[in-house]
Amino acid sequence: MIRSKKTTLIGFIIAVLIVGIAIAVYATKLPTFDIVPLSASLSSMKTEYSGHNVKVDNLVSASKELARLNAMLMLEDAIGNADEVKTVLREADAIINRLDVNDPIVTIENKEQSTKALAELQKSLDMAMTHYGIEKAEVLMERVDIGIAEHTGDIGETLTVTPHLYPTFVEYSVLDWESTDNTIVTVTEDGDITLVGAGTATVKVTENKSGVSSSVVITVKAPVVKPPVTPPVQKPVEKPVTPPVAEKPVEKPVEQTQDNAGTGGNAQQSGTSSGGRGYTVDGDMEERIRGGSDPNDNYYTGEELERISQDEERELFKDVKWR
Repeated sequence: MIRSKKTTLIGFIIAVLIVGIAIAVYATKLPTFDIVPLSASLSSMKTEYSGHNVKVDNLVSASKELARLNAMLMLEDAIGNADEVKTVLREADAIINRLDVNDPIVTIENKEQSTKALAELQKSLDMAMTHYGIEKAEVLMERVDIGIAEHTGDIGETLTVTPHLYPTFVEYSVLDWESTDNTIVTVTEDGDITLVGAGTATVKVTENKSGVSSSVVITVKAPVVKPPVTPPVQKPVEKPVTPPVAEKPVEKPVEQTQDNAGTGGNAQQSGTSSGGRGYTVDGDMEERIRGGSDPNDNYYTGEELERISQDEERELFKDVKWR
């Protein structure tokens, strides 16, 4: 009985060995897929896309290699280097499914042809991954772009920025907005920015699932305080004052008396000017009134004095003592 159990165990081990050898022999007879061209295309594609560039040749090459892999899997159903192929497929999934030909910072050679090649590439990749039961990796956001890096404005100004997320085909959950200083700049959950105080602050938006973010530096200018304007003092216009015309007093004519006439001595002389004012002159003034020092000259008569001009009269009588 004991011998029988040992025999059974030995038989089982021998059977397992035989099956293992058979599988090994069978595996050596399975065809293998040349993964070198596909790996090279994927490596170049990854480098180019990281540098914001996509070459159509690499897209077409990878698409052809994956199409050849799918054709082999359909015919043989299994290949000898399955584990290596699965590794390459996962790498392809991580690269290809994040390519976005609509990203404005990415340079696409021949966009129409590249878009078509990328669609074929993704289709072939999905088929190969389904064959091996490989789940597609989750694709996260690569970058967020809010369009501006800095802004300068005045207190009270409002600003709305619209974030653009890439790849464009990836769904995102929540965008988080924040300001480094709410006394300078405030921001709502919808990205509405308000400048509230002088200074500089940074507004940042973050896609909370991937962690990618973008920010804008905002400078708020201090208000300019203008000095109060003092109106000019207007001086009142002074009207010229016309002095009243004083009426000349009417003086009674004084009869002229003459002492020591024609002698030029110190005797006084009296008379009446052309303005009707009486006067008295001494001997020296007498000569001036007579018109000279010649004693033979006649005195001015009242009629002659009335005919002389006022200027001549003024000069003539400037030393006269008026009564």
